[in-house]
Amino acid sequence: MNYYLLVGLQLALQSFLPPFLVEAFNQTTSIDSVQVPSYDVVIVGAGWCGMAAARTLEASGITNYKILEASDRIGGRTQTVYEEIDGEIVALDMGTQWMSGGADQNPLYEFAVAANVSFVVDKYKTNVYQSNNTGLIPGADDDGLDEVFDKYWYYYRNYRRKRRSNGRKDQPLAIVLRKFRATLTDFNERLMFNYIVKAWIGEIEYAAGSEDLSLYTFDEDWRLDDSNLTDSGFWLKDWSAVVNTYAEPIQNKIQTGAVVTQIKYRKASEFARVYYTNDDGEKEKIRAKKVLVTVSLGVLQKKMITFKPPIKKKQKIINRIGMGTGNHMWMFFDEAFWPENDLKSIFGDGEDRDNFAAYYNNLAEHGLYNKPGLMVPHMGQDAQDAEQRFRDSGDEDAYKEEVKELCMGPLRNMFGEDIPDPKYVFVSSWMTNPYTHGIFSFNKVKQKRNDKQNLRVPINNRLYFRGEHTSDAHYGWVHGAYWEGVAVAEEMAGELLE
Repeated sequence: MNYYLLVGLQLALQSFLPPFLVEAFNQTTSIDSVQVPSYDVVIVGAGWCGMAAARTLEASGITNYKILEASDRIGGRTQTVYEEIDGEIVALDMGTQWMSGGADQNPLYEFAVAANVSFVVDKYKTNVYQSNNTGLIPGADDDGLDEVFDKYWYYYRNYRRKRRSNGRKDQPLAIVLRKFRATLTDFNERLMFNYIVKAWIGEIEYAAGSEDLSLYTFDEDWRLDDSNLTDSGFWLKDWSAVVNTYAEPIQNKIQTGAVVTQIKYRKASEFARVYYTNDDGEKEKIRAKKVLVTVSLGVLQKKMITFKPPIKKKQKIINRIGMGTGNHMWMFFDEAFWPENDLKSIFGDGEDRDNFAAYYNNLAEHGLYNKPGLMVPHMGQDAQDAEQRFRDSGDEDAYKEEVKELCMGPLRNMFGEDIPDPKYVFVSSWMTNPYTHGIFSFNKVKQKRNDKQNLRVPINNRLYFRGEHTSDAHYGWVHGAYWEGVAVAEEMAGELLE
């Protein structure tokens, strides 16, 4: 049919037919292909999963794709900010900071080397302090903490095994933690266990409280094999440089400031349609044979993107998976008030409090930063409430002041009330960020064992969902997001090249 005749018919239909019938007419005639840019694949999100998928498509010979990124930058929850501290511009990583494994295990290692960023081996050594500036908890060195943890782990595994063998349903991890804590008669061991629960099991490790973690599956994330290292991984400085190095071959395919609002994927249509608003506020539409959605789990849980038809089964799965909450804060001081020579990589106190913070000192100790500073993963309900007040008020200075006071409280408990306030404070805000709504995923209580597998199954071989939250073994890790992107791109490429 002649193109101009089609346009005339479209204009005529618009005058008396409802919009959904006009849309159906457009999709079943060649007018849609003339007016709307077409791609083999549209990728929603330029985090590690989306970028890995794009590079894998390129390597497979598929170059007709486009990446839509809502933010004004790439990298997702990997973000470095560059701040002036005492006249020096310093790179501060507000999201991704740690690389598990070494050169032979982590696929991102080679890109960190190519980006020429600074990194050091993380020895992950710990000290735990008593309250009221009374020094270290007796026996609370690495060996002592490991001994208490091993006792707990033996208790936990037996409890979980018996419960499973009796066919009992999943329950919050908090229940077994309370049961084990009641068996500890030594006061110092109870203090050490308080720290272990927060730092090794709950808030710091999984960005979730034990009431939300699954008894059966909370610990199914696998760290990479570190057998060729004497240590557990690497701390990197300037992760955004790694992102930019990795993304360089695909930069021309990425459109930032593109906020996707709706995806239509009718089974009868050869193409799915993606609707978005560009950085000028203009509405645009493109179409693709396949659409890969790699946005964070939090964005999906908030239903920031609508789907037609609705993704009812997928949404139930999405809602069952846990999305972690918490932030990273950097504090720099004129001089250290903590005993730097005695402290290891990380320290904290043994208080059982809702507002929990651990303090990473290894960055200064190992020379990544030549200034006395602490990186603080700040978790718990107080952290969430503070960030929400910031989003409601828009007062960044008040937000920094509130979080600073929350994090200085445990420090004063450990080292005394007269310690100085930090000279510089920088805080992330992942929980209310409209493009993240959380920090990383975890296995939530009552989450079904096959949920992630079912979420990975595409709808009509047209609509795909992937990210660190769809990884069975590496959720919560950037290499998990990377591998999910590689796997789904290989799957799509195999179908497109048939």
